[in-house]
Amino acid sequence: MSLKHRADIDSLFKQGQRFPTDFFTLIWQPADQFKYGVFVSKRLGCACTRNRAKRRLREAVRLSRSCLQAVGRVAILPRPDRPEPKLEQLIEDVSRIFQKISYQA
Repeated sequence: MSLKHRADIDSLFKQGQRFPTDFFTLIWQPADQFKYGVFVSKRLGCACTRNRAKRRLREAVRLSRSCLQAVGRVAILPRPDRPEPKLEQLIEDVSRIFQKISYQA
């Protein structure tokens, strides 16, 4: 489910726990329902580059969702200063963070 309400997003960015990786930062906050969003800065590049990054990160979350046992809100922020990673690297990083979150919860 998509993270759309401004109050939810603000709360997540202010109070969420951050998990940095080489390619993105994932922000996590426990909640009643799983919701996520991908937030991309214009510093990442042109529109087609930003859209590709969002599609790949959404796919990584979709394929890694089974690794997450806890329920909450997730925000993913790609890092503009890094080269574009392969989808397999994104899936591996998202799965690793989801497993880490599940052990903490």
